[in-house]
This record gives sequence, C-alpha cells and structure tokens, in this order.
Amino acid sequence: MLNLPEFGVAGQEARVTALVDQAIAAVGTDRFNHVWTVDGLLPTLDELRQPFSWIRRLPA
Repeated sequence: MLNLPEFGVAGQEARVTALVDQAIAAVGTDRFNHVWTVDGLLPTLDELRQPFSWIRRLPA
C-alpha cells in the first residue's frame, strides 16, 4: 500500500505518478502510450479513482 498525501497538488501528483507507474508495469511503455490514441481506452473518472479496474481492461 502506498503512503500518499491525500490533498493538494502534491497528493494529486503522487496519485497520478502511482497510476502511470502501475499501468506501465502492467502493460509496458509502448502499450501504455498507445492507450492515448484509441477511443475507449482512456480511463474513466471512476477508473481514475480505482486504477486497477482501468489497468485490468488495458490490452496486454
């Protein structure tokens, strides 16, 4: 479990960094970069709150 600040810019940056790190670890850099070019693969607001649900639907 990550110990991240919950509020403010530092907290947001820490959560975004953790999300990106987790996604890249799961699918690799090339597939992660591909996500931003395909409709329907961008994370939803709910998935941003629950990153593993987004990572599970990324193409391997």
